[in-house]
Amino acid sequence: MLSGRHVVRVLAGTCALLMSVAFAGECVEPAYPPGTQVYAEPLPDPLEGFNRGVHVFNKVLYQHLAYPIGASVDFLVPDPLQRGLRNAGHNMLYPMRLVNTCLQGKWSQAWDETKRFGVNSTVGVLGFRDQATLWDIPSHNEDFGQTFGYYGIGPGFFLNLPLLGPSTGRDAIGLVLDYPFDLVRWIFPSGTATAINSARMVNVYSMHAATLRLFFDVQEDSYAVTRAGYALRRETQIADYQPPPDFAGNNPDQTMGYVMLQPKRKDYALQGCTRRLRLAGAVEKLPYTSWHCPHDRGVLVILPGIGGHRLSAGVAALAELFVGDGWSVIALSSSFTPDFFLGAAPAGYLPGNFRADTALISEALRTVLADYRRHYPDSSSTQALMGISLGALNTLYLAEREARGEAGELSFAQYLAINPPVDPLYALRRIDEFFAIPASWPEAEREACSRELLHRMASLLTLDEQQEGQGFKMPPMTLAESRFLIGLNMRLELVETLIASQRVANMGVLRNDPNKRNSALEVEALGTGYEDYARFYMLPYLLRQNPSAEPSQSLEKMASGLSLRSLDSRMRDFAKVTIFMNRNDFLLRDDDAAWCGEFFGERAVFYPVGGHLGNMAQPDYQAAMRKVLDRARH
Repeated sequence: MLSGRHVVRVLAGTCALLMSVAFAGECVEPAYPPGTQVYAEPLPDPLEGFNRGVHVFNKVLYQHLAYPIGASVDFLVPDPLQRGLRNAGHNMLYPMRLVNTCLQGKWSQAWDETKRFGVNSTVGVLGFRDQATLWDIPSHNEDFGQTFGYYGIGPGFFLNLPLLGPSTGRDAIGLVLDYPFDLVRWIFPSGTATAINSARMVNVYSMHAATLRLFFDVQEDSYAVTRAGYALRRETQIADYQPPPDFAGNNPDQTMGYVMLQPKRKDYALQGCTRRLRLAGAVEKLPYTSWHCPHDRGVLVILPGIGGHRLSAGVAALAELFVGDGWSVIALSSSFTPDFFLGAAPAGYLPGNFRADTALISEALRTVLADYRRHYPDSSSTQALMGISLGALNTLYLAEREARGEAGELSFAQYLAINPPVDPLYALRRIDEFFAIPASWPEAEREACSRELLHRMASLLTLDEQQEGQGFKMPPMTLAESRFLIGLNMRLELVETLIASQRVANMGVLRNDPNKRNSALEVEALGTGYEDYARFYMLPYLLRQNPSAEPSQSLEKMASGLSLRSLDSRMRDFAKVTIFMNRNDFLLRDDDAAWCGEFFGERAVFYPVGGHLGNMAQPDYQAAMRKVLDRARH
């Protein structure tokens, strides 16, 4: 039998042999957009080919082995027992934490850990109950990697380990030194200790299986996110970073409230059924996810915003909400994501012409709804459509097709459009402006400011907090900082769309080969704004599709056909449509709300605050959504 150490060596060697060649080759090193180096290159990564290979291996392992095992353990082992096993395992690592707190001269922390060990080993019944936390004795998870960092030893280089995940050269050595400081190995014979630690590892995997599975499923390419997240989190741990309690200028954009839209069940997205359908001419199969409600009173289709995934937390939260109201829910990913357009469009299709994208959505929905009803023939014939942001724009275009009598059999009893951008080009330019905010910061402080901002995020986004149900806590930030985070998040969605589309049909604009995923390619794509995408990709693509069009066609002319102001006049009296708009939505021009009020009349519902989607987690807002959609069932 191979030992665990030998298994890791074999897996590492196999990954290196099979995968590293795939990412080799010449690449052009572009400049980092202001404020993004901390994300794009948080650590030197000379082994990127190997690391990406291991990342793919770990992704497949988590999706197809760790998650099924974790789900089985979750089903068979009650949550209190899982938490008890985790607590006992944590208690057994007391020597490691004691030694490292002492090596760092953190004597009060060493005393805290000693008190915790004494309390949890006695009153806590061998550590199964975390009594020390109930008595407000804090925990300090120090390890040898952090001790090396405390004494100024840098991380060295990024290293992805099979099974274990992201690390660094420094932290990998720290893992080896951590190994002996486990009471299980002091108390039990070697074979028994290995069995206990294996069970402990399975239990830890099972507790985080849903989170990790969702992370890998939602991210088109999760390598860069994993690398940056690990590097920033370790930096916060080594520095014992705490967000400032009194933060001057704390005034985040209300849009940030959207992150509070979370399902009550952490794994609710995975409770849905995902099917994949072959559409004629498409590059891949089209995935859709459904949450079936037995004896439902209607089927609700959700179209998320730009870059939004069908398994994202926001979509899962809405699905959970409306299934509780008796709806069955179907979700597609945004038309701007590879998850959608690779499965709905022919090879070479470029998303971004939102009217053409909506035609694809229309055909996809016909197929998806027919497939869904084949599996659930007893489901109600009532159908409603809800779109969010870009999905709201798609929703209104679909409603327009029905108002014109062009929808065929695809009809909905109610259309709800939440925060649609009136002028898409203006909205995309605003996102580019947000992404460029660090350019206005002093150059000497730019990267330090963005790093400190991300440290604030990393100090609060931990798996342990999510596991204990504490949820996401909004870190303090200024208005400009919050808007930069919004712009960065939206730009990362564009990176995935750009690379995926060029991988299928390369237009030759990117200097780096889109078929060889590496940091140079990602940084180049990160430097491409939404307006750049429209100007240098969409316009040439549309001219190629329609050679008779004017070669001098402007971006503004193309965008004018996508504005809500170009909607058919029959939409004025189309009673099935309702739109929700926030007056302080940064994607709206000053006169957009007034125009919507005049065009849609009482079917336009206005909220004074909320930014862009920022009040969707509020109970009164959700009650209003329910009220509108309930009209479809009467």
